[in-house]
Amino acid sequence: MKIAGLEYSDGEYTITATVWGKTFPIVISTKNNTMYCPAWRGFTREEDGVVFENVNKRLVSIKKAFTGQKSITFDLAKYGFKVYGGLDDVYVPFCVMNQLFTCGILNTQLLYNGKNLYLYSSRYRYETFKDSPWYSDLKNRPQALAETSYNMLCFTHDYIYGKPGYYGFADAGKGRPDEEKVKEADALSFDAMLSRYDPETKTLLQSSSYADYLKGLARLTLYTYGDEHANIDWNSRIVFNNDEIKNIVYDVLQNG
Repeated sequence: MKIAGLEYSDGEYTITATVWGKTFPIVISTKNNTMYCPAWRGFTREEDGVVFENVNKRLVSIKKAFTGQKSITFDLAKYGFKVYGGLDDVYVPFCVMNQLFTCGILNTQLLYNGKNLYLYSSRYRYETFKDSPWYSDLKNRPQALAETSYNMLCFTHDYIYGKPGYYGFADAGKGRPDEEKVKEADALSFDAMLSRYDPETKTLLQSSSYADYLKGLARLTLYTYGDEHANIDWNSRIVFNNDEIKNIVYDVLQNG
C-alpha cells in the first residue's frame, strides 16, 4: 500500500491510498470514531479472471463478477474501539485494519501479543511472541482481551460476514434452513443473534478460559454457522504449549 495523499480538517483525516494500481480514499473521524470507505470492496477484490488447469488438461476459466458496491461507514465506537489522532497521523486499532485490509489478501497471520506485532506463517514461524502472558498464562484470558476478541467477532459478523443464509439453530431437517428463522436471525446483530438463538456459544466466546473460548470458536463455526463455510486455522493453535488446548484442537481437527 502506498499513501498518495493525506488531508486533515476538523477532526477528520482523509487518506488516499493506492494498491495494485487501484486508488481508494478513507475518511477517518476522531470525533465519531468512524471510518468511511467508499471503495473498500473494490480494493479487496482480486483480479477479474482466473484460469485453472485440471488433471485432464482442460482449461477452466472462472470470471469473478463484481457488480459495484455501496459506500460503508464502520462505526468503531459501537464495538468498543477508539480512533486516536496525532499531529500528522491517525491511529486505528490494528485488529480492525487487519480484518478489513489484510486477512483477505495475505496468506499469513499478523499477531499482537500485547507488546509487539509479529508475522506468523508457514514460512515465518517466530515464536518469541510467547513471552507475553497472553500466551504463557493459558489458564485465564485477560479481561481486556476477552472483551476485544468478542467485539471483533461482532464487528466482523455485522460488517463483513453476516447473513450467511444458514444457521445450525435454524435447521429444518436434512440440512435445509427454516427460511423464516434465518430471516429473523439475519436482521439481528451478532450479539443479539447469539443472545436469542445460541446463548451457549456466546457464553463460551466471552469466557476468561482459553479452553472454553476455543470451544466457543469451534461451536460458532461448526454449529452456529452450520454450513461450515466459516472456519478457524486450528493448526496455528497448536503452537500453544498447553495439553488442554492441544487436546481441544486435535479433537476439532479429528472429530469436528
